[in-house]
Amino acid sequence: MQTLRQDLRYAWRKLIQKPVFTIGVVLILALGIGANTAVFSVVNSVILAPLPYEESEKLVVIKEANPAKTIEPANVSPANFIDLQAQETIFDSVTAWYDTVSTVQSDQDVEQVTSAQVSVAFFKVLRARPALGKVFQPGEISGAAFETGQFLSGDRVVVISDSFWRRTMGGDPNVIGKMITINRNEWQIIGVMSSDFGMPRKETELWIPWDIARTYNSTRFPQGIPRDWRFLSTLGRLKPAVSNTEAQSRLSSFYDGLAERYPATNRGWSAASLPLHDEVVRSSRLILLVLLGAVAMVLLLACANVAGLVLAQSADRQREFALRLALGASRQRLIRLLLTESFLLAFIGGLLGVGVAWLGLNTLLSLAPVDTPRLNEVAIEPRVLVFALLLSVGAAIVFGLLPALKLSGSNLSATLKSAGMQGVAAVSTNLRLRNALVVGEVALALVLITCAGLFVRSFVHLVSVNPGFDSNNLLTMHISLDSAVYDRQAAEFYRQLIERIEAVPEVISAGAVTTLPMSD
Repeated sequence: MQTLRQDLRYAWRKLIQKPVFTIGVVLILALGIGANTAVFSVVNSVILAPLPYEESEKLVVIKEANPAKTIEPANVSPANFIDLQAQETIFDSVTAWYDTVSTVQSDQDVEQVTSAQVSVAFFKVLRARPALGKVFQPGEISGAAFETGQFLSGDRVVVISDSFWRRTMGGDPNVIGKMITINRNEWQIIGVMSSDFGMPRKETELWIPWDIARTYNSTRFPQGIPRDWRFLSTLGRLKPAVSNTEAQSRLSSFYDGLAERYPATNRGWSAASLPLHDEVVRSSRLILLVLLGAVAMVLLLACANVAGLVLAQSADRQREFALRLALGASRQRLIRLLLTESFLLAFIGGLLGVGVAWLGLNTLLSLAPVDTPRLNEVAIEPRVLVFALLLSVGAAIVFGLLPALKLSGSNLSATLKSAGMQGVAAVSTNLRLRNALVVGEVALALVLITCAGLFVRSFVHLVSVNPGFDSNNLLTMHISLDSAVYDRQAAEFYRQLIERIEAVPEVISAGAVTTLPMSD
């Protein structure tokens, strides 16, 4: 420790003596480490960190597929879901939901909000707890039955999101028990979720309990609950002793039985249990890992650059270290002294890099696609700080080891006779090393530039594809009618709307469509 303190004091004095060199190196390292830390903080929160649910590794998404008909994994039908609920050897509990839009009316305004009709076990499966009040629990309430989105019967209770609570109710702490008008019916608020809860989507603001069996009862469906309407998003929590592999095997056997009993609707259909974490991050995993690889190459460039600067400075120190060797210092002692300087530089650069990452993180998040999952969880947390520390240590070794080996291995005679030809040869060797580093930097830069060029070219090709229609001067708006008000009058509403829009002098023509071209 005494020797380490001496080395640190000596390294600090040497760095202060060369402020331009020190500032240049620290800034280069700060940019490289900062970029990697910022991107890793996103990768850590989106890909590496477990989902914010208790024993989230036990949560699986259930999908149906029909390989013979080349049908991609689809959602689950109501009847199949009801049968899945009875599979006690596989699941601890199962839930299903349907994403929809609800009209919320108040004294001041009417707005449409993203909502989800969820089976009563929804919060039980996730083991999610509210910030205020309580959530639905099986046996405590009866879910509601609906027809074409309109309430028929059941308990009219609702759980609201934190954002809805703050936006429409001013964060009133006494909101539990109050009534709100949803689709022209009064619903009682029983709970408020925390701000970090984002299932089934981060935009969801209302959770409405849904009784699927009563919604598709025998009166409305004499042939039985539909098995060929595959629209339910389904989530299960595996039993503690059941692995995902075992669950998949048992699920396949269960669906084979369904195919035998209901060949008209289930023949050829199978099911897959997919970890919820994989499903959540699937669309973002590849691009984030590519981005992390790109900034890792930037850090390598930074290290090569710093190593070149250190070698450039080494000419002034060759005589110093030759004298140290002549006076009895060991080569290992000199390597440790030089690495101490490198670690000190890297540590300062790492501290500044964390600041750069913290400042640049909001910019990075603002550039992320809107559908990137878990962005609200991204933060500079302890694991990210450990990553930044390891980066700093690694960078110190990468850019410090080669100069340390070079200087500590100086030829005593060649260096002390620096005016002779051997001294010229030593300088020549130094130049060759620096040139090799420059070549390496150019090679890495070319890889990055080539990849960037390929991405840009792909993007240009994508946006230049002819979609088959002229999108110039084409304006769109989304309209969702309250079926309780318009019911069968919706067609007449749109007919009159289109006529009135076309009557506007600046409009050439108008139309309506259920789904916009090139949308999801």
